Amino acid sequence: MTSSSERRSYVPNVNCLGCAEVIQLDRDTYQNYRGPVPCPKCKAHTNVVIRAGELESALGGTNWAALVMDLESYDIPVPILEDVLEAAAVFSINARKSCVVMCGRAMHGALLAKQVKDGMLGAMLKEAAAKGLITEDLLKTTQAANYFRVTGAHHKELREVDQTKALLTFEVTKNVLKHIFPQSLTPAWKAARGSNAP
Repeated sequence: MTSSSERRSYVPNVNCLGCAEVIQLDRDTYQNYRGPVPCPKCKAHTNVVIRAGELESALGGTNWAALVMDLESYDIPVPILEDVLEAAAVFSINARKSCVVMCGRAMHGALLAKQVKDGMLGAMLKEAAAKGLITEDLLKTTQAANYFRVTGAHHKELREVDQTKALLTFEVTKNVLKHIFPQSLTPAWKAARGSNAP
């Protein structure tokens, strides 16, 4: 059995929530620590709380709000922006399946807002391209993103969604929103970000 003094001298390793690399922590520095731990491999930060050598929490340190800053000048309805913000937030903690599902929800909501007939997202995206809401090139990339979303959410044998697929889906979702919503001097995203700020 481990004594309390032995437990206090031990500091757990942390897995980077950006790339899953094991980050070995220095006992003297991290015995009692609250704050970011940089990953030596991908340079992302994982925010940790360690008390008496015990890891109490680890959250993705990626500034997920920065992932949506390029949307700030677009007049995107708040409910859709909230879905995109949630996708960014869960991407930052490596919840990739959740990210692609929220991206699908954001695209679905955006297409409904533009009077595309409700249905399966793939069919809705084709209709959006036919109506000129998105380009044919963008339609091709959305088809790949939609495949990752569907397989990550529904197919048991294909549920693995890696970071690259999640990021592609996220970026494609943002491109869809940029194509179908106009730019604005008073964007609604500020209200949405205020309710979801880290």
